[in-house]
Amino acid sequence: MRTYTISRPGLRALIWRSARMSVIITVLLIAVALRMRFTGEEDVVRTSGWLLLYLLGVLAFGTWLTTRSTRRTWLSYRLEFAPGNLRRTQYRLPEISIDRGEVTAIDEMPGRGMVVRTANPDRFIFVPSGLNGYPELKSELAAWTPVRTLSLAATWSRQWLGVTSALGIVGWMVATMLSDNPAFVIPSAFAISVFLLWAFIASQRSLHLDRRMKLGMWCVIFPILLLTLKSTKLVIALGHP
Repeated sequence: MRTYTISRPGLRALIWRSARMSVIITVLLIAVALRMRFTGEEDVVRTSGWLLLYLLGVLAFGTWLTTRSTRRTWLSYRLEFAPGNLRRTQYRLPEISIDRGEVTAIDEMPGRGMVVRTANPDRFIFVPSGLNGYPELKSELAAWTPVRTLSLAATWSRQWLGVTSALGIVGWMVATMLSDNPAFVIPSAFAISVFLLWAFIASQRSLHLDRRMKLGMWCVIFPILLLTLKSTKLVIALGHP
């Protein structure tokens, strides 16, 4: 059995990639908040001011926290390879072990690494390209099943699809909270609440989120509560014109 760990250049690349996505998302949200400040509507301007301060705080604290967490998580990464088994252990994450016969596909993303997949879409192992001995491990895994190299365009499209979806949900939520149109707010609040509940349940079942992130997902209760209160207020207003 051989054990693979992350190299120092690989660790720096993973930290930068993690922090970069947090910064990009937060900067885009700050741009939205700044655009809201110049709408001329008093309520929107006041709300955007608080939102802007909050996002600036998130940018500073979130980047520091992400960098710290990413460093600790990847320094603890251990990948144990045996002729018929691959096992990953990592700080605050459940152990994942995949037998050779369970592997359905191995996808390699240029510049990032490989994903060893099984029939269960939630049960996979990510193998970062920054591992010591990565080329050797890749050739060993290729004997299990051919390694399929994804195009750079496909890799970026998947990544930006996630970013775009996250921004879309945030923008949708902000629009719902600012609107006073019952025909828009009530179904919109219900749909967002259902999505947040689904995301919460999925996060609790995930094998790739640590305990703190799962605990932090309980924060979805607050937007769900706000959306419920907003909808209730508009329903009461409809009953008492």
